[in-house]
Amino acid sequence: MPVFPRYFPIYLFLYLVMEATWEKFTSLARYSFYGILSAFFLVAFINGVFHPLENVRGTFREISPLSAYDQFLYRTGMEYSIPMVYQILAPGWTQQDLFADSHEILRLAGKKVKNHKNIRAIYLTGYSASEKKLPRFLDYVSRNGMNAVVFDIKDITGYITYASDVKMVKENQNYHVPIKSLENLVRKLHDRGLYSIARISQFQDFFMAKKMPKWSLKYKNGASYNVKGQPAWMDPANEEVQEYNLRIIQEVLQSGVDEIQLDYVRYPTDGDWRNVSYRKILSYNQKPAVITKYLQRIHSLSKAYSVKVSIDVFGVVAWQEPADILSTGQDLRIMSQAADIISPMLYPSHFGDVFSGIRNPADSPEYFLYQGCIRVKSIIPDSVLIRPWIQAFPMKVSSYNGSYITRQIAGTYRSGARGYMMWNASNSYIPFSEPDFKTTFHVNPEEKPSPKPL
Repeated sequence: MPVFPRYFPIYLFLYLVMEATWEKFTSLARYSFYGILSAFFLVAFINGVFHPLENVRGTFREISPLSAYDQFLYRTGMEYSIPMVYQILAPGWTQQDLFADSHEILRLAGKKVKNHKNIRAIYLTGYSASEKKLPRFLDYVSRNGMNAVVFDIKDITGYITYASDVKMVKENQNYHVPIKSLENLVRKLHDRGLYSIARISQFQDFFMAKKMPKWSLKYKNGASYNVKGQPAWMDPANEEVQEYNLRIIQEVLQSGVDEIQLDYVRYPTDGDWRNVSYRKILSYNQKPAVITKYLQRIHSLSKAYSVKVSIDVFGVVAWQEPADILSTGQDLRIMSQAADIISPMLYPSHFGDVFSGIRNPADSPEYFLYQGCIRVKSIIPDSVLIRPWIQAFPMKVSSYNGSYITRQIAGTYRSGARGYMMWNASNSYIPFSEPDFKTTFHVNPEEKPSPKPL
């Protein structure tokens, strides 16, 4: 409640007193009183209606001590508890003043908004997001000026990381789950003012591909399509596979997360994928339609919960080579229509030993982050954000340290992309700093690095 309406009885009382005793005061006294009262009235009105909000970290803070009027109401029994004014300041929440009992634990006050722009996140496995291990990573996030966490709901193993009520999961979840309560995890992140992103692997699922053979992909001769000697991929066009994933997604949406991130929402590229028997596919050109229709179902569902949808795509998909689209089914031109964020996995080390005439792309982090984001930006609608994954591991890098991460971030920002997410499969993260554009660039990210001898 603004200050002005709460103090109105006092203004009215003083005005009536002055009117009743008008003749007892000199003109100077009368006009001085009205001037002071008017000034106080104006300040209270501005303070109540246009109260300035400061950009301070934290979930909430007290911004106003008890006034004499509040204490009067409390002492006379006109109010049963002492009202305190709090200001909501956490990223991802509306900023507003609220009145609450001083003994109340104010956790999730205010209207939740999806502030998904300029997210700076680290990735956590389900075990790293467990109650015991999470605090260490939250300290890292705080020390390095980050504002979000990506955590696993389901990775490629197929194991669900929390105690799910989905029937198919409950029937097979005879293992220890690291996240005891998904709702409590999300609440804990929100209490720290952090944006929560739930990562869910879709069609690569070792557990269910083995548990449900009719769901898994097979070669045209009937043999199982294996990865590392075992079934690993479920058929993206299989209705039962889609329903299984959708039930998990809906349960996650109900937990209060800010965003769901879909990984492995594609067809496989391992081995002899051209000889795999695909459901409802007469031509490889039909793969993007299958993927996009499935994404449209998820996007429609997520809108009902006001939750954003992001999609992970291969870094090389940013170059949109026809062969890559035929294998993965990830055609950014159409699949981006069913997403809020596209996240290309632009790890420089994953572009091979030579890419586009550049030897060891891992040593050209600015160039590949910049080029990848620019290429995606030229393909997808302006309404869809680009938030890339960056490399937070030393694979193929000649000199891996905090500045390597900084250089990738600089390339990202120069491209016009919004935010980034750091990937390290073992969650072993090193300190880094945000880029200083005067000193960060070792090369111009817009220019191709000079070719090295092959």
